[in-house]
Amino acid sequence: MTNQVEDVQAQTLEHILDDGLSPAEEQAAIEQFLRDKPALATPLLFTALAQKHRLRTLLEETRRVLRAPPWHPAAFLAHSSDGTRALVACGNRRLSVTFAPDIDRLTLRCGDPVFLNGDQNVLTSLGQGGFRPGLVGEFARAHRNGQGVLRGQGENEIVVDIAAHVLEDGIHKGDRLLYDPESFVAYEKLEQSEQSSLLEQLPLNVRIDELGGLDEVFNELVSEITLYLFHVDLVRRYALRPTKGVLLCGPPGTGKTSLVQALGEHLGRAMGVEIVAFLVRPGVHRSMWFGASEQRVRDLFQEARRAAENGNRYVLLFFDDMDHLGSRDQRIAGDVDARLLPCFLQEIDAVRTHRLLLVGATNREDLLDEALLRPGRFGRTFRIGRPNRGQAREIFLRYLTADLPMRQNGHNGVDATHHLVDDLLSGLYAPNGEFARLAMLTFRDGSRVPLSASQILTGALIAAAVEQGKRRGCFRALHGGLGDVEADDLRAALRRELSAICGRLKPGPALQQMLDLPPDRDVVKVEPCLPEDQPRRPAYLNRSSM
Repeated sequence: MTNQVEDVQAQTLEHILDDGLSPAEEQAAIEQFLRDKPALATPLLFTALAQKHRLRTLLEETRRVLRAPPWHPAAFLAHSSDGTRALVACGNRRLSVTFAPDIDRLTLRCGDPVFLNGDQNVLTSLGQGGFRPGLVGEFARAHRNGQGVLRGQGENEIVVDIAAHVLEDGIHKGDRLLYDPESFVAYEKLEQSEQSSLLEQLPLNVRIDELGGLDEVFNELVSEITLYLFHVDLVRRYALRPTKGVLLCGPPGTGKTSLVQALGEHLGRAMGVEIVAFLVRPGVHRSMWFGASEQRVRDLFQEARRAAENGNRYVLLFFDDMDHLGSRDQRIAGDVDARLLPCFLQEIDAVRTHRLLLVGATNREDLLDEALLRPGRFGRTFRIGRPNRGQAREIFLRYLTADLPMRQNGHNGVDATHHLVDDLLSGLYAPNGEFARLAMLTFRDGSRVPLSASQILTGALIAAAVEQGKRRGCFRALHGGLGDVEADDLRAALRRELSAICGRLKPGPALQQMLDLPPDRDVVKVEPCLPEDQPRRPAYLNRSSM
């Protein structure tokens, strides 16, 4: 019974001291409690005093914390010569501070995060590692006393202190470091970006003996590039002006890209070095955001330079359709191109390594800015024309190999191939041949000139026609017919390809450049004369015979 009474009293006392009662309710409860239990007045008083002092202590601690000045984050840099002070970077200032007594100063290394007291004169605590914001720079080279030179925004070079753990992990030229732009401390090495590259590696799987009619220009190109890539001492001895690049000019389909592939394959095999060719496609550097296009131009050159500095490697940076790089004339190219071309010129001039060579290709030489063509940039131009009769014969024989089933005038094998090719060349190049009059061109002065096949023939067109001719023979063999490729198959394929080109010809600068006409010879009308070949449907493809 006594225990029950004590429990009730304890509950009543706890209820009185509970913060859930209002002041009036609490006073009434105390008075009632003392009337019922006057002997418990002293314990009640001591309990109230204890609670009062506990609340006062909590209030004073809270006020002390609120009045305490904030700590300031900083980065440790170095010990003083006597070891009693520390050099720290706090914001954009560098301070010499003392150590708090409980700091193990011997464990501190450059770049470690620390905290300073409110007056910023005592290193009071060690910080924790983790994410710290900053800017990203590219490591360019080492400096003295644990410092390094970073290439930051706008290609500016910045000298920073590099954290000890970053140095221990090892850094190389081109590595990306996170640094504080105020304290100039690099404290983290970032992984290389996983974003897609601006450069596309061009496979070097073409040999010059696989190309027809390009031997002469190929030999000139090899001699020029070999001199500047592999004989730098000889270039200096004769005081030759180094060139940054070469330019390939010629109509579409004449083998400019294949020539670059064959060039890389030949140099790698002949010189015993690693050759890498990167393709810069037209427009890959453009962005919808202001200033981003210029940054992409800088990025693609930076990527090419980094590849050229990797071991015993030589890099060919191939600009396809280089006329898309732009012009500085806003009336012609627009505002974006007017900004981009100076950026391209600046990056070309900034190329310092002889292991990187620029190769440009265009079929619209008239659109190139003159600044690109001056000596020291794309100073040497190689022109690739349309194939003459002998070169066209080589191209045909490259694709009509001896192992193909061929038939011409009762001949088979190699004899059939040569007879077939001679028959086709007569139609393409003879003055009265089958393809001597593809279209009629009318000029502004009223004169009319026929357009012949030799004026628009290319190696790509020959390859496409041979492919179509072989397909016709293949389909015949598939349906039980005679599968030999005949002259009629190739002649029909040539007619179709040439007719398609004639149907696309329109008066204008593109046609002027395509036909290499003088500036005063303006074409005002194109009348196709060669109807597209529409052969009779073979019987094996008729629905009734299926």
